Parts: sequence; C-alpha cells; structure tokens
Amino acid sequence: MTMAAHPFGPDPQVWKISLVELIQDRIVIHTEPVRPAVPCPECGTVSSRAHSRYRRRPRDLPWCQWAVQLVVHARKFFCDEPECPQRIFAERFPGVLEKYAHQTDRFDNALLELSYVTNAEAASRVANALGYPTSPDTLIRRQRQEHFIASTPRVVGIDEFSMKRGRRFNTLIVDLERHRPVDMVEDRTADPVIRWLKEHPGVQVISRDRAESYAQAGRVGAPDAIQVADRFHLVRNVYDALKKMVRSRKWDLAVPAIDPVETPLGGPTQLKALDLIDVEQIRPATAKQPLWEAVRYLRNRGMGIREIVKELGIHRGTVRRYMTADSPPTYTRHAPRRTKLTPFLPYLRERWGGGCHNARHLYDELRARGYSGGYTLVKDTVRPWRTTESASSPPRRIELWPLLLPSRDKLDAGQLQDLDRILAVNVDLETGYALKERFLRMV
Repeated sequence: MTMAAHPFGPDPQVWKISLVELIQDRIVIHTEPVRPAVPCPECGTVSSRAHSRYRRRPRDLPWCQWAVQLVVHARKFFCDEPECPQRIFAERFPGVLEKYAHQTDRFDNALLELSYVTNAEAASRVANALGYPTSPDTLIRRQRQEHFIASTPRVVGIDEFSMKRGRRFNTLIVDLERHRPVDMVEDRTADPVIRWLKEHPGVQVISRDRAESYAQAGRVGAPDAIQVADRFHLVRNVYDALKKMVRSRKWDLAVPAIDPVETPLGGPTQLKALDLIDVEQIRPATAKQPLWEAVRYLRNRGMGIREIVKELGIHRGTVRRYMTADSPPTYTRHAPRRTKLTPFLPYLRERWGGGCHNARHLYDELRARGYSGGYTLVKDTVRPWRTTESASSPPRRIELWPLLLPSRDKLDAGQLQDLDRILAVNVDLETGYALKERFLRMV
C-alpha cells in the first residue's frame, strides 16, 4: 500500500511513506528518501549517482500507545570529487536520524524530557506504558551523552585540582554565579587558560588563587576582566603566616593544671545513687565497698536489677553478685612475679632516688652490672615511679593549633580560658592572633 507523506511521518521533506504494517506488538512504517541528490559528508560535493541501498530500523514516536518502528530504505552514493578520500558515502539525515542511531531525534528528545521531569526508574515505567520501550540504564546513559551549549559565564573561579594523587594537575573553571563547573582544561599553566578565555569572551570577573600563572592568564586572555583573590586562599595565607610566626620561636604554653575531680564510682551517673548514702558510714575497707553499698541501698529501696543497672551503669552480673554478697568483695593481692630485673631492683631504686630518671641510661648501667633482660622491662618498671612523682599536677602544656586557628565562637569555655592565659603571657602572639581575627572579619 503506497501512501502520501502523512503528518505522523518523521519529516515529509526527507522521507515518504511507502508501506505501513501491523506486526505483533508494533507498527512498522517503511520509508524511502525523496531527495534526488545528497552532499558528501567529507567534502560537501552533491552527488546523485547511487551506489546501493541498505535498511535502517530506528524507533519512532508511538501511535496510540503502539510502538512504531521505521524501516528506512537508505542509499549509498559515489562521491564524484577526485580529491575526496571518501569514495562511497551513506546518505545522512541531519536533524531527523543521526548516523548509527537506533531511534529518531524526536523519539530521543521525548525520552530525555521524561527522564528530566523525574528519575530514570519512574521515567522508564511511564515511557513503556506510553509505548516508548526503554530501560532506566538507557535513560541514564543518554543523559550522560547529551551535550549542552552553555553561555559564557560573567564571573568565573579558576583553580587547580589533582587528577592523580598530586602527580597530574588540571584547571577547573566554575561559574560562580550559578555555582556550577563550566569546563576543565589540561595542566595548570597559563597557556590553556588563556586559550579558554579567548574562546569565551565576556568574562568580567576572575576569582583565582595567587599563582602567577593564573594571573598572567587573566591579563592576556581577558585583559578587561577584574581579577579577585578568592576568600579561601586569602584565609589560607593568613593561617600560613600565623603558623610561620608560631614556629619562629618558643612560646610559654604552660597553664595551671586542672585539679582532678574525685568520682567514687567512676562516673557522674553513679553519683546520683551515692548522694543518697551517708558518706561517713562508708568504711574504705575495700575499693569496691562504695559500689557494693550503693547496690544494697538501691535494692532495699525496692529497685529491680534493670533499674539498678541503669542507675549505676554497671553490668547486671555485677548487680546480682553484690545483691547476694553479705560483705564487700575482697581481692587478694598477688606477689609480684620474679623477673630478670628483680635482683637489680635495689640498685635501680637507689639510682632513681639519686636523680637519674632516664630509663635508657639506667638500662645501660644495669647491662654493665650483668642484667640480661630487655629495655622494655626497665622502662615499664620505672613508669609508675614517674606517675607517683607527677601526682602534684605540674602545669599542663597544650597544643596551639586547636586554639589559634578556629574562631573564638567555635571554642568551648575551657579552650577559651587556656587561650586567654597563653595570649596574656605572650604579647607578640596576642598581636598576631588579633590581626588574624580582624582580617577574617574583613573577608
């Protein structure tokens, strides 16, 4: 059945419909090209000398929820231009059917519109119901293949980023008004950025770091644009200057130690139960006696095991054991294990009392006296002696970076107190910190 060009055909100026068939679940439309001559895609020479024919079977827009498939009787032509390297070429249908495409352009655009309205999974279900057979993966792949022609941004940000762990760098160009990346150029030198700026006239403001290559690119590629140092790099420069100042000398970082707060049961949740007990009645017979008396007291008040566990924060097995025990638990202190260092302990205590507190020196002296053990045993033995001597809580030494770099509103009360004490005894450091705070308020 031969038919004239119908509106439901893809393009009456390119094809004519020669046959329409209904095959199982789809409508098959046979079309034939109507142009008597077509241009060569390589050299542009128009040719009317046909070489052969072949068939393409792309999908087209559905008709009343029936899938439509085209059978295009395409042609191949000879190119009559002697200098053209393309001797034989296939007929092209620009704007209607791209080469190697399995669907017409309008079919592809309809699927893209569906996928942009919603997600790929939902768009696939709607498309199949309307007669557009496709899958979510196809829609996602087609979205990634689509090319957009973006307008030249007015305000751009230029900065480098690492492509491979600091070994290879490229330059990223971002539209700062839309907060979207625009393009990426290879390398972080000036030449690629200059070429990009010349290809995209209209850039009015360039926000960049303080690298000389990007400054030169802005001067050459967009001489009329205003160059601005971005806030991130300005703040980073301030931090680098403050770090350089801190490393330039030794500062007085000692602040008074915080007196330890005794917690009889090891935590604030356990103090709630002990507050109900008369402290004078607790005899320090064993280390576990306050906890045992707290469990017994709460049990006598009618609390169950689960409530006692929640109140004291201990294991339920410990609660059961203390509830059935008639007296506080006692633990036998075992005699220390004899080691290779045992015969040398009197000498070690004598040297420690004499003021030698270097474990490596003590180890060397013991080796000279016949000690055959290791250095770790000597170090572990004298470690508790250091703790006993430092029980008087000497001044704490603190790190400067956690106090100097953040703004004051991000520090807690204790950190603010430490910072004020350090700045009070280090005048130059106080000046540098004040300049840093003033500059951050400016930017």
